[in-house]
Amino acid sequence: MPNVKQLLIILGIILVSAAAAVVSELSFSKWERMKNGEAFAGNLMHNISYVEGFEIEGTESYKSQSEGAKLVLNLDGAYLDHILLHVGLHVNTPIALKFYSENKPEGVTLTRPWQERLKTTPYNFMRTAVFRVEDSPKQLEITAQGAGLVIAGIVAVKKEKYNVRRGGMMGFGYFIFLVGIWALFFRSLDVGRVLVLVLLAVSGSMALGTQLNFVSWDESIHYRRANLQSWQAMVPQTVHDVFSRAYVLPFSYSYREQKQINEFFNAQKIQQTSNVISRNSTTADHATDRWFHWYREIGYIPPAVGMFFGRLFELPNHAVFQVGRISNLIFYIGIIFLTVKVLPFGKITFAAIASLPTPVFIAAHYSYDPWLTSLSFLSFALFLNALQSKTEKISFLQKVLLIAVPFAAVGPKAIYCSIILLSLLIPNDRFGGLRQAIVFKVAASFAFLFAFASFALPFLVDGPGRGDSRGGAGVNSTDQVAYVLANPMVYIGNLLEFMTAYLNPLNMRGLSVDFSGLGLIDGFYILLALVAVALWMDFTEPKPVVALPATTRVIILMGCLFTVALVATALYISYTAVGSPRFSGVQSRYLLPLLAPVLLLLIPISRHPKAVLSTTQKGALILTPIGLLTVFGIWTTTASSFY
Repeated sequence: MPNVKQLLIILGIILVSAAAAVVSELSFSKWERMKNGEAFAGNLMHNISYVEGFEIEGTESYKSQSEGAKLVLNLDGAYLDHILLHVGLHVNTPIALKFYSENKPEGVTLTRPWQERLKTTPYNFMRTAVFRVEDSPKQLEITAQGAGLVIAGIVAVKKEKYNVRRGGMMGFGYFIFLVGIWALFFRSLDVGRVLVLVLLAVSGSMALGTQLNFVSWDESIHYRRANLQSWQAMVPQTVHDVFSRAYVLPFSYSYREQKQINEFFNAQKIQQTSNVISRNSTTADHATDRWFHWYREIGYIPPAVGMFFGRLFELPNHAVFQVGRISNLIFYIGIIFLTVKVLPFGKITFAAIASLPTPVFIAAHYSYDPWLTSLSFLSFALFLNALQSKTEKISFLQKVLLIAVPFAAVGPKAIYCSIILLSLLIPNDRFGGLRQAIVFKVAASFAFLFAFASFALPFLVDGPGRGDSRGGAGVNSTDQVAYVLANPMVYIGNLLEFMTAYLNPLNMRGLSVDFSGLGLIDGFYILLALVAVALWMDFTEPKPVVALPATTRVIILMGCLFTVALVATALYISYTAVGSPRFSGVQSRYLLPLLAPVLLLLIPISRHPKAVLSTTQKGALILTPIGLLTVFGIWTTTASSFY
């Protein structure tokens, strides 16, 4: 734990970062206003010059009669920040606003994404539609894409003088920079604590700043499963909220619109009901699924705990959604911190991998991947630590952790079960005798067999099934298995060709800079260089460690390659069209649990006699730019869009 002096320094950095962020955002907002001039604010209904497909209702209300109904407004070219439409009936009918200005004579069309998402739902709760213009239009065209929409008002409104989201992102950036400077010059922290502070700042900004909808990979499915493990696991109640019922959620970058959406989320109360969702509703109805269901769902414990306590303390539903995300990332950060403490060498390389934008993004959202990735890292650290000393015997606690941690890690995705076999490579004399070694390795073997059975038995007993329909119309797992068995050499050739490209570091953007629904962020080659520098820094660490035999290194590397081949084969069967030479659905982020072990095995045993920089300083030099790149990625994909 940090001492009192360190806590005071951290508090000071937080205060300085917050103050700098406030000044920066106020200055930035002021500069925008000076650049664009004073924005006009007021009623624009009297500027309507042409009506087509709308009928006047009451006092200055227009109701669309058909798709394509249009209102045209002539303006004088004054600068406008945002246009706010007061809407009435059928608010889910999509609206398009197009404006023409001297800067954009061809016109710019603006739409509301939340309206498309609600078009086919029964929800009818929005009262306004806000469009970000930020130009000096001469003409506006408002088009209703359906009948029944009522427009009761058209108003020009000014933007907020202080954008909290932008200011928050600036604060996170300042915090990471100042922590790096502190660690670099004053050596007040070890590399693990620097990593924790950077991860808390970056992932916290993600969990609190990204959209309140499902932006990460399969997040709607992960949310449902976490929900089943939290509230319904403890009390017989179904949660009536938008998140647990929808696969897509309404979201807006507009403060005004998002406030209304949050109010709708929060109005969906938790109610007593007899229609409790089946705990097996997210898995197939097979006997083997019931045997292993608890094991597969274990990775949802961290977000489920956060959701449970959020509801226990009666937080609003949208806040519960965020608390679940936060508890997931806290678990990830905690395990990563333990891993750094346990690792006997390679701390800087590991810290660089753990802080890459993609794994941090995943940790800040609903998923079992943070569980799998962090515990897999810890498993390898425990294995290396067990080999560190040739004189001390492995304690009983170490033996338990060497089996329990990898066993728990691979529960959600047991195809990585070879991680459990790492402990079999520990020499027998480290256990205090042959008998103790045999007992331990038998227990580890049983853990491996259980994990292996959790994904192999359903395949053997229930058959390969039809496959994942998301892979396309040509997917049929049963026929794909028959094709592979009939053409083994062709398949092996295709697999080797795929793995050659898949394992190319230059093709790993999805592992490092992919924000799923938000897109790829910039900085891939910079991150690649930083990881390479971190590896070189660990090469030059002076601390001696017990040598890993060459045969052990080769066995582990071959095991990692075999695991990659298994992952590719699983997706070839379940997600790829029958007979295709290509492999669909194998994302580079699936390499994350294996990346740290592979890179750490490349670190040579020879040590330089003296290091110019301390480990903490080296860590600060690597983690600070990685954190800043991630913050910049959040800025470009999310924070800068809020208005």
